[in-house]
Amino acid sequence: MEHLKMKTSAKNILIAVFFLSSLMLLVIYQDKVNLRWNERNQDISVIRNIQSSTIVKSRALVPRQNVMFLKTHKTGSSTLQNILVRYAEENNCFVGLPRGDILFGYMTGTSFQKSMMMPVPISKNVSMLLHHMVFNYTEVSSILPSDTVYITILRDPATQFESVFKYFKQDVEPFNRAEGKSGLKDFVSDPKQYFNGKGDGRFWWVAKNGMFFDLGFDNLSDDEKYIQKSVAKIEGIFDLVMISEYFEISLLLLKDLLHWDIKNMVYLSMNARNQSDVEHVTSDVIDHIRKWNKADYTMYRYFNETFWRRVEAYGKDRLEHDLKEFKKLRREIEELCVEDKLVNSKDIADKTYKMFTPTGVNVTQYKLKEQAQNNALCKGLIYPEYVWYKKLIEQQYPPQ
Repeated sequence: MEHLKMKTSAKNILIAVFFLSSLMLLVIYQDKVNLRWNERNQDISVIRNIQSSTIVKSRALVPRQNVMFLKTHKTGSSTLQNILVRYAEENNCFVGLPRGDILFGYMTGTSFQKSMMMPVPISKNVSMLLHHMVFNYTEVSSILPSDTVYITILRDPATQFESVFKYFKQDVEPFNRAEGKSGLKDFVSDPKQYFNGKGDGRFWWVAKNGMFFDLGFDNLSDDEKYIQKSVAKIEGIFDLVMISEYFEISLLLLKDLLHWDIKNMVYLSMNARNQSDVEHVTSDVIDHIRKWNKADYTMYRYFNETFWRRVEAYGKDRLEHDLKEFKKLRREIEELCVEDKLVNSKDIADKTYKMFTPTGVNVTQYKLKEQAQNNALCKGLIYPEYVWYKKLIEQQYPPQ
């Protein structure tokens, strides 16, 4: 009996030892598995971080050079065009140019067609479209690469329409009918007394929702659903809608979008009126302007909101730093290139730098310093649009 108990006890001990040994082996194995799994995860994390950094770095180093800029009237678009044209010339980006003029059929208000563009040499592909047109996405997208960045710029109609009214006063019949110093107030107080609708003279479309028209939509429609649907289409096509009132911030967003250097964004204001010619409109006139230009104002308000969301994503600290650097760079360029005092365009003797000046409008512009007369950057900053047009033709269509 005693012998049986001893045998049972030994057996139990062996079972216990085997169980503990198995448990210890399992724990050791699990630790090794965990260690290997953690090491593998760390390796994957490091690889992903390296890949991510490489992607970010490579994107930052590869400028995007396919650009479609839809110009709008009296929004700072001539200044922005100057920035883009200078970049195109410097980097040999082929710009699709209008036939015989600086406008793509805009004199007649005709929607953009490929046939309006100068023939493109067989060895070239169009990288940019930068001149005034009535936007037609189907035609434009058939010319430009699929990765093209689409941009435009808007301005609050409260000030944009005042500028358009004064600038086009002699060319637009509806504006010309509103005579006298109170012409703007009289026009927007009772527009139908002066405006006869579609086809009412040359440039008739700037008399109502001109920015909306430039973007290819029916500027005479006040239908809320149509306007909202059109705004949604614009948002679906354009990668950035800049806001004229925040021009420098807009340029920083554009720099980020295109992966360009901040030096590519320097500018001097182009085609700006003398401040003495600017009418400071009253609140009641502003209300009338916004009501008459319902589509423009709806569009402006919407993209003003989306603009500030993009600014927020850019980062407050980063924005403050970049703005400071940008302003400093601009001051340095101004000190290098131009005289402190602006002059009226009519007082510029050299036609190379003389801006177009409508009848009754005083357009101010910069005058080069003596030391900057042969500086390519300085000269390019103040070349009017038609001079750049001729220079691009010379560059892109050299004599055979």
